[in-house]
Amino acid sequence: MVKIINPHGFFHQVSFALASCVLLQHQHDVDAYQLLINDSSVDGTSPFYQELHSILDENTSVVVGEMYQDYIYNANGTTRVGTHQGFAFNFDNSTQFNSNDILFLGDGEINLMDPYIVSATGAWEKYQYGTMPNWKVLSTDYDTYYAAEIQLVEPEKADAIDAIVDADEDTNEKDSMSFRVTSEGGYYTAIMNGQEGKQIGQVFQNPISFPDEDGSYHQNSSSVGINQGYSFNFPDDPHPMGNRQFLFGKDDKMIIFNEIVMHATGPYAKFIGATLSEEVVSNDPNYVADITVAVPTNTPDPDTTGNDAYIREEGATYDFRITANGGFYDPIQSVNGEGNLEQIGERFQNPVYTYSGNRVGTNQGYAFIFPVTNFTREMTMGNRVFFS
Repeated sequence: MVKIINPHGFFHQVSFALASCVLLQHQHDVDAYQLLINDSSVDGTSPFYQELHSILDENTSVVVGEMYQDYIYNANGTTRVGTHQGFAFNFDNSTQFNSNDILFLGDGEINLMDPYIVSATGAWEKYQYGTMPNWKVLSTDYDTYYAAEIQLVEPEKADAIDAIVDADEDTNEKDSMSFRVTSEGGYYTAIMNGQEGKQIGQVFQNPISFPDEDGSYHQNSSSVGINQGYSFNFPDDPHPMGNRQFLFGKDDKMIIFNEIVMHATGPYAKFIGATLSEEVVSNDPNYVADITVAVPTNTPDPDTTGNDAYIREEGATYDFRITANGGFYDPIQSVNGEGNLEQIGERFQNPVYTYSGNRVGTNQGYAFIFPVTNFTREMTMGNRVFFS
């Protein structure tokens, strides 16, 4: 048996853990959907919920996040129309959290990274690249009943909303931006796996500071934001994989998928699609890194890359083969309700070959395992990258 420590008082207040059913209701004339969540479903069954633990030793673990799977019903709660599935990592003394979610609906799917809609299919396709702003809590009785209202915002309207900000002329005029993150004054929890006490990742929250006019940083520089995220480590790869967000002031943010800016608001919206450049300045006694992000330029035409193997006609597919032979695999374990270890996910790193047998790259990623239920499909939910 493993003793569970939950140091985050906010944890159950921002989680979907108490959800057993979600009611979906379209509000006409606005792109809004009402979600009502409580602790009992129509058919009397329970949803899936799993805390994510950092296992410190064979007797102790710390809660760092959660996996959840909730039911979506029609407006009157009589017909189940979908399933809400996702995972999130939570942070010390903060109501923010990093999450990946999927809404499985009978007429399509919606994939979200925090509030940003990465993809949408079927009847929901118009919301792709839009946003789902923060949940508006309608009930605060978290122990027995939780209710919230959300909006799905189409991308054109999302852009208009992002444009209504207090303009920062200095930021708007520059094509690049640099800032520093440091562990001093921040929060860090190692994600430890299994009873071997092996670190496989981290959850972090760090202050952000801007340089002075001469480009230098000072120890007493005031914080202008928060760097917050999680990542997983892989062998022979200095770049951990995960999600993070840079929070500036009250409303402005950048949401990062690995090193790519997926979504940004206010004066930072121009950096969408950019790749971060991060240089570690110090690891001891405090972690310090300088980050630069520049307005993205157009990607080169594939015909100019000189790599004929990847030139394909528009609409064609590229087939390749992934094998575990010569790769890396490690199960992600957590503590179940009985206090015992069980596998909840996996980290993997596999060679990628063409069908003619040529090694062309590596498939690397992490994923969490969810039970298959109505509307969902057999899959693992996570993040992967193919690189050469």
